[in-house]
Amino acid sequence: MIVISVFFLWRTSFIPLFGSHRAGVSGADWYNSAAIVPLGIFGSLFVLAIALLIIAVRTGGARVALTAVGIGWNRAEALRFATIGAILFFYIVGLVPRVDFIIASGLLITGLIHGFHLGKPERMKLVAVVISVAGLYALVSNFPQ
Repeated sequence: MIVISVFFLWRTSFIPLFGSHRAGVSGADWYNSAAIVPLGIFGSLFVLAIALLIIAVRTGGARVALTAVGIGWNRAEALRFATIGAILFFYIVGLVPRVDFIIASGLLITGLIHGFHLGKPERMKLVAVVISVAGLYALVSNFPQ
């Protein structure tokens, strides 16, 4: 989250904030700038991500997170991470651009609740397969978008 917010803050810095003219329109006042909303959103995201990082380090969450990314292999965490990654990939790439947003989001939320509420690996795998198949079908059947 920190990297994403810094990237978008950097890209937002290219939008003029004070007294510029673009396409014949004067943006002399700072509150008329198109940069206000992205600066607010990604500035807040940056502050909240730093706060979350500090809380995680203080409570010992960094130790658990480091074991999950391969410094110390934890198979259950790797499975959870991989299934969530597959679910989000097929949701974003396959379902959202090609299926009604409400239906795709309903499938995602229902799948995440069913698959990850009790932490059972069988449910996680089942939900990942179901959403991946739905996303892959939507992607293949409506590919030229």
